[in-house]
Amino acid sequence: GGETMDCLKLNNKQPLSLDFCLFDDHQFKDEEGKDISHCECCFFPTLNAEGSFVAFVEIKDCKAKSVSQYRNKAKEQILSTVQMFKSSDIIIDKQRIYGILSFPRRKKMLFNGFLYRDIFEETRWVKDYGIRLIASNEVDIESDARIHVPHL
Repeated sequence: GGETMDCLKLNNKQPLSLDFCLFDDHQFKDEEGKDISHCECCFFPTLNAEGSFVAFVEIKDCKAKSVSQYRNKAKEQILSTVQMFKSSDIIIDKQRIYGILSFPRRKKMLFNGFLYRDIFEETRWVKDYGIRLIASNEVDIESDARIHVPHL
């Protein structure tokens, strides 16, 4: 069958050349050598200019009833990774940082980011951490600085 697997879909409309960094399970360690919780991957425009975005992605394959529990874990993993990147000066303040949370079990649940959105939390994340949270299984890459959820 030509059936598509459940996944996060990136619509690269420009198209922009993008670089992806996949993180393995033991990618990041603390001073004692213990694994640090982190997200799955990040991606960014190949021509990484001052105002370019960098997007951190966490994909959770879980049942609908587990989404709220996994959502908090996913946010922690994104935040932890962004903070490591910032403290190592890999990302700078002028970059637009996105945190993409994806729950791609489409056949098992109709995932609509709006059901899981919390505008107050999203505003606080931008203010406190400089991270724009997106909960969606599909995003449009608009430019080297912007990503958004497609309008349905």
